[in-house]
Amino acid sequence: MVQERGAVRKRLLLLILLGWVLLIIGDRVDELRVYQGAQIAMYTIALSSIVLLTGYSGQVSLGNGAMMAVGGYAAALTLNNLHCYLKYFALQIWKNLESN
Repeated sequence: MVQERGAVRKRLLLLILLGWVLLIIGDRVDELRVYQGAQIAMYTIALSSIVLLTGYSGQVSLGNGAMMAVGGYAAALTLNNLHCYLKYFALQIWKNLESN
C-alpha cells in the first residue's frame, strides 16, 4: 500500500509539473501554436475515450448505440413536427433556466 501511494503521488506531481510547463510555454508562443496544441489535445482525449469505450476487444456496447439512435430519431421527429413551435419551446426553456 505504501508503495502505491508513493507512485500515485509521483504521478500527480509529474502531471502538475507538466501542466505548469505547458502553461509557461503557452504564454511564450503565438496563438496559432496554442490553437494547434489545443487541437492535438482534443484529438488525444477523443481517441483515449474511444479506446476506453471499446477496450481490448474493440466492441462497442450496443446499448449505447441504441440510446443514441433513439435520441437522434426523437430529435429528428421534433424538428420535423414542431418546426414552428421550436422557438417558443426554446424560449420557455431559457426562461425556466433563468428563473432557477
